[in-house]
Amino acid sequence: MSSIAMVRPRYVAFELSGPVPLARRDVGAVLSAAAKTDWTGPPPQLTRYSWPHGIVRIEHDQLAAARKLLEGLHDRLDRTTLRTLSTSGTLAALT
Repeated sequence: MSSIAMVRPRYVAFELSGPVPLARRDVGAVLSAAAKTDWTGPPPQLTRYSWPHGIVRIEHDQLAAARKLLEGLHDRLDRTTLRTLSTSGTLAALT
């Protein structure tokens, strides 16, 4: 039996609130820019997004780092706050 660890995804649902809806490209750009600092491994991916909700895909061992990253995005989002809602091992469970 091999000792290679399987990559298991985790999905983190979040909600944005602010005076103006943000486009998917803007949220994705902010997430990507934030992940360029203090992030190891594959970067988080914005899997689903429709104002004001979104889902980010990460690897299972990145959950704590992803929550910290998402919580820190309010500094990069103009007058918009982000709140994590829930986490799951499957995308279907969050949708």
